[in-house]
Amino acid sequence: MPGFSIHRHSDAETRRYAIQTMALGAIVFAGIVAVAAIAIVVKAGLL
Repeated sequence: MPGFSIHRHSDAETRRYAIQTMALGAIVFAGIVAVAAIAIVVKAGLL
């Protein structure tokens, strides 16, 4: 990432950013899994 190594964040900021990124990724992943599960249930119900 441009400018990332130039402007160093403190360890606390880096850790907080990493936690937020992981949390967002987990939410997105859970949403995809939920949509896939609903689609499977709907298909199974229609067949």
